Amino acid sequence: EQEEQEEQEEEREQEAIATHQDSAGAIFEAEDSTPLDYREWLDEMRSGDKEIQDEKLLIALLCAAYPANFAYRGKPKARRHCTSSASNALIQRGSVNYPMANLEGTASDPLEQLDGPSWWLYSDKRMFNGKLSLIDTTLLSPWDVALFGGLRSRMVDGKLELDNWINVEAEEPAQEQMLFKLREELRQAPVWLSIATSWDKVAAAAMHRSKALFGVLGSVLMEKEPDSESVELLKKWKLPEVEDGKVLEATANEDDRMEIEESLYKKTVAELKVLLKEMNQPVSGRKADLVTRCADALIYGEEGPPEPEWEEGEGEGE
Repeated sequence: EQEEQEEQEEEREQEAIATHQDSAGAIFEAEDSTPLDYREWLDEMRSGDKEIQDEKLLIALLCAAYPANFAYRGKPKARRHCTSSASNALIQRGSVNYPMANLEGTASDPLEQLDGPSWWLYSDKRMFNGKLSLIDTTLLSPWDVALFGGLRSRMVDGKLELDNWINVEAEEPAQEQMLFKLREELRQAPVWLSIATSWDKVAAAAMHRSKALFGVLGSVLMEKEPDSESVELLKKWKLPEVEDGKVLEATANEDDRMEIEESLYKKTVAELKVLLKEMNQPVSGRKADLVTRCADALIYGEEGPPEPEWEEGEGEGE
């Protein structure tokens, strides 16, 4: 009786997989509405960018969105995966990436492409029937893991280590140093962007470089030729230096005051004080005072707004 229940459960799983594959294959139905079988669907998926363009760039963006959700499979047909917190996670049943025989009883095509260990991205982990399952999995390249994997990175004995469990090995030490620097650039870019919104010239220059770097990196990920101007900018670019005693030049005008102050009010007092220090301005007072002082410096420069001109006799006592 128990064996019959297990057989029925296995049949239900196979039916669920077939239903999933049929629904996915329906995306590529022919004009006469003839559905594709599983192998034809996989061939159609690989024949070109039918669903999305720039798929490799999309995978890179997904990795950046889920930097801690990486799983390692030691063998092509292995079912268990290692993650940062588990060693027996399984890809969700019904997924086209699930490592099991397809309906014809032969190894499924995704597995035939693997000839060794592989890395996978997942969106979530859930428990099903006492087993940990990985949801929404995507096969990754080694570069996806090296560039975007892990929330923390450090150099240990000259090797790049991610989240204390992923070790990145390159053919040359210079490649590992380059990866470390690239990861640092990717981490710092949002910080520069935040500061640049306050018209900080150094941050704006750094953002200009970050945009060029992202453009080149995106082209490389999509196996396209990078823009030559961006490459040249990256070769020659240097971070501007702020010289002591240098007079701050105005970067806005009085017509922009409302927009400037609205943006400045979104910052914390600590952030406003950092900006004021960079502009050689006093940092005392309430937040409203700091905002006004920042706006004055951005509009009129380090010397501040001009003194009001009083007409003769105005302000004198009667």
